[in-house]
Amino acid sequence: MPELPVSLDPDDPRASVRRRLLLMVAGGIATILMLACCICGGAMFYFRPRIEQSPEKALALTKQVLRTITIPEQFEPRGTIELNVFHQLEVRGAYFELAKVESLLALIHVDSRWNSKARVRQHIRDTMLERGGAEEPLLVESREVREILIAGEPVKFEFAIAKDVTTDKVFRLVEGVVSGTTGDVLIMIKVDALYWDQYEELVTTMLKSIQ
Repeated sequence: MPELPVSLDPDDPRASVRRRLLLMVAGGIATILMLACCICGGAMFYFRPRIEQSPEKALALTKQVLRTITIPEQFEPRGTIELNVFHQLEVRGAYFELAKVESLLALIHVDSRWNSKARVRQHIRDTMLERGGAEEPLLVESREVREILIAGEPVKFEFAIAKDVTTDKVFRLVEGVVSGTTGDVLIMIKVDALYWDQYEELVTTMLKSIQ
């Protein structure tokens, strides 16, 4: 799969998407690499994520990593992100966006040989939650944890309010980790707070649809 060319135009929407996805993945992967593979931090340069804008691949990947999920039609599929390290750690993600609202829905799947080890699996889950959705310069102003029933089991999701410190725009964020087909899936949602009331119920319904 060819890697997208680097855009020098900061207003290019492709560059914006690329920056958001790289920021979401890079922080968590750095720690996971150190734990699972004992690779120095410099390896991040050689194992860069590959991003491809392809709605078809985003839908196909979503079906691969989650047994069942009903994504609202308002969230349009955009593309995928992939990272493979020595065939030991594989990260794959699909991302979606609302057509006319600044937003992002990302499903980041981690498939690792170490998932069978409870301590390592838990560390990966914790790392994904702690660093996965970090996107500078968002400043979280408040957060709450909600339990949502998924396949009959309560799963914790963090609902937060965050502000972009450069524009003062406010966003609503949702993050949580669920069990996928062959590994954990980090679910991250970001929606312009002005439109959150229109999508909150849709987001909750989507989370409950996961199997």
